[in-house]
Amino acid sequence: MSPATDTTTGTATGAGTNRPAGASQAVGDPLGTRLRRARPVVLALLLLTAVVLSTLCLRPQVSKVPLAIDNPTSTGTMALAELLRAQGVSVRSTSSWSDALTASQDGATLALVSPQSLSPDEREDLARAGGDVVVLSDLYQSLAGLTQATVTGASTSKDTVLEAGCQDPDALAAARLPGARGSVTATDTSGHQIPGATGCFPLGPSAGPSQHSYAYLTAPLPSGATLRVIADNQLVTNATLAQQGAAALAVRALGHHREVVWFDADYRDVTSLWDSPDLPRQLPVLVLLALAVLAALAGVRGRRMGRLVPDPLPVVVRSTETTLGRGHLYRRAHDHAHAAGVLRAGTLARLRPRLGLPRHCETALVAQAAARVTGLPEPYLDQLLAGPPPHDNQALTDLASQLDHLESEVHS
Repeated sequence: MSPATDTTTGTATGAGTNRPAGASQAVGDPLGTRLRRARPVVLALLLLTAVVLSTLCLRPQVSKVPLAIDNPTSTGTMALAELLRAQGVSVRSTSSWSDALTASQDGATLALVSPQSLSPDEREDLARAGGDVVVLSDLYQSLAGLTQATVTGASTSKDTVLEAGCQDPDALAAARLPGARGSVTATDTSGHQIPGATGCFPLGPSAGPSQHSYAYLTAPLPSGATLRVIADNQLVTNATLAQQGAAALAVRALGHHREVVWFDADYRDVTSLWDSPDLPRQLPVLVLLALAVLAALAGVRGRRMGRLVPDPLPVVVRSTETTLGRGHLYRRAHDHAHAAGVLRAGTLARLRPRLGLPRHCETALVAQAAARVTGLPEPYLDQLLAGPPPHDNQALTDLASQLDHLESEVHS
């Protein structure tokens, strides 16, 4: 009966699969079928990715940085940038100090925000660069290096209308400004008039009858270019630009040349360690050379030592032999405390589940449960399971015998 069954089964199998003996049976659909089945999902994902990328690329890049030319909020200056572009002036921003200085040397007008974030030496370099500088200032910002004029805290309310009060063409075109927060003087710290400086839109005396503060100041630079200071940078923001003649003054002050480079010193690129003038120029090359030498040494030493080769054990060691060998080591080392700890830990691990206790319960609970089951005194069990370690071989042997007896009593 069995051979017939085997023959029938073999025939049926051979007819059903029509596959030679020993061939492996494929599981699942072929790869091409699975790819064709997943084609709609892949096309949908590709379409979704294309939509997301096109949305990100076509979305206008705006920021929320105050006084930024790509900031459309009330604190930004996007409106001023668009007005300048409408007059044919190229406007771009930069966060690199070297780029801003180079642009000024090439004759572009530099719109400088937060001048106090530049060092006096950097302001002196800018004053000698050759391009016009328009400072969009704020309260008590330092202009040292650019001019001897001082930015003060004298201010007026926004409801105040400031008259030009000077012969500067840009100020006359603007005629009036709203009240300014902050001002600038046309005199130095000693109270002497700065040669060639013109103050416009006076706010009134700031430090005495002879020293007046102004919302707008022009002064010559050492390079022969012109410095223009708008004491309240809020006058050029989107929220205030349309008030009085703020737009006319800002466009004319910045529009004397075909290019305006906007530089906010508070958001300049962070200078890296390699850009520090205190380090030698050859330091990056030396560091790279040292890394190359270390890599070469590592390669040489690695090849010399070779790769790690596994060393399989030549024989299989029985567990009983391992236990006996470990016991001999304990005896030779006279480490009775460690051996006793291992014996007690093993006994506790076997007693806890037998007594229905958690795996990590305290030894005192094991002693209590074992006392109830075996009838042995609980103090004796406490001493047996957690007492002081034995001091000689005989005491260790006695402990092992007592622990074995306890397990026997619990299991019985």
